[in-house]
Amino acid sequence: MNFSLGYLATGRFRWVVYATIFSLVITIIFWGQGYVKDHMVERYLVYKNGEKLGAVSNPEVINIWLEQKQKELSTKNPQVILVADAGGLTYSYEKAFRAKIDNSSVIHRLENGLLLKATGVEIQIDGKPVGTVKDTDTAQGILDQIKSKYTPERKVLALSLNESQKAGKPMVETNDFLQKVSMVKVNTNPENITTPEKVASMLESGNAQPVTYTVQAGDCVSCIAKKFNISSDVIYQNNSWIENDFIKIGEQLDLTVLQPMLSVKTVETRTDALEIPLGVIYEKDDAMRAGTSEIVAEGKNGLKKVVYRVTKINGRLVEEVPIDETLVEAPIDKIVKQGTKVVKGNGTGSFAWPIYGAKLTSEFGKRWGKLHAGTDTVSSNRTIMSADHGKVIFAGEKSGYGNCIMIDHQNGYTTLYAHLSKIEVTDGQLIEKGEKIGVMGSTGDSTGVHLHFEIQKDGQQENPLKYLSK
Repeated sequence: MNFSLGYLATGRFRWVVYATIFSLVITIIFWGQGYVKDHMVERYLVYKNGEKLGAVSNPEVINIWLEQKQKELSTKNPQVILVADAGGLTYSYEKAFRAKIDNSSVIHRLENGLLLKATGVEIQIDGKPVGTVKDTDTAQGILDQIKSKYTPERKVLALSLNESQKAGKPMVETNDFLQKVSMVKVNTNPENITTPEKVASMLESGNAQPVTYTVQAGDCVSCIAKKFNISSDVIYQNNSWIENDFIKIGEQLDLTVLQPMLSVKTVETRTDALEIPLGVIYEKDDAMRAGTSEIVAEGKNGLKKVVYRVTKINGRLVEEVPIDETLVEAPIDKIVKQGTKVVKGNGTGSFAWPIYGAKLTSEFGKRWGKLHAGTDTVSSNRTIMSADHGKVIFAGEKSGYGNCIMIDHQNGYTTLYAHLSKIEVTDGQLIEKGEKIGVMGSTGDSTGVHLHFEIQKDGQQENPLKYLSK
């Protein structure tokens, strides 16, 4: 009986022990799982071009760092668009027990290997690169600046006879480059980014080297142009201070011949208001003396509007074509009554040469300190004729003039013919225009055979060449 009770007590104890151990194991297992779970770390392994750099808590850490770096670069280098390139980064997510994260270490390694790249816009002319600038806006600004130099202001023409309104400013139809212009976005080194001023200068001048010249004795604008084989226009354009071709010894001239890489073609329309000259209608009146006239009606100029299409290259006119014309106001003809009545001895006021094939040897004006009051002419034909209808008022010898004839044309004009060898008219004789009156000679104060001819108007000496057709 005692054995049985001891055995039972021992068996029950074992089960208690077993149950306790089992419970403890279960508790430990559940506690361990919680501990591991609580110490599991999420992280991202960072690789650059396949090389492991470390682990970060989140890729956003690197993205934020790159954004800050980009802002810092933009602030320090406003003239260039710089891009911070950290290289080919890849990420691998993992969750590990008590794994380490070191954001600063990864960023430090990225900082040491950071590459700076510049983006820009390359301006190309007919496919050939000219220069690279910061961005598209800068490139477009350069091109617009060049175009603007050859773009006239727009102005509407007011049709009026006012002088300031007779020519309207052009209105641009097209304004473009003759060459093909492209703007291409490129990645480049920061030092390859060019200033807008330099690119504009290159496009406008073609990098032409400046040429200066110092004016020497005997120089003239056309002479210098010929010497340097350039157009005179280049000299005038480069040296706008030149007036009336006047240049002085020692002055510096800019002879640089620009060869623009870009040529701007503008097609414009210009509207001008132009006067239409009035016509003159002559009405014959046989009651009025020949050589006299009377205005019956003054008349008036007309007005028309003409539209031109104007083509220019770099501001220089290459073509101007009228494309439309509108009559605004028709002209009114001037009416003039002309006398046709011929009164013998009355001049017409129109003078003919008094000798055939006249060759001028001395003109009207100062000679040897005093007035030479007429013209001297010679001819192989020595016949002297009356320059107009008139009445002889003197035919004889006159001091200094030798044999001399004076004719009153009875209209305010008097003519004188001197140094004749022979006089073939008499005082009071009425003479027709072109009638022979004498023969050329060398009488009086004369150094050779010639005709001295004078015209007086209302007693005042006149230059005969004003009245004689050459």
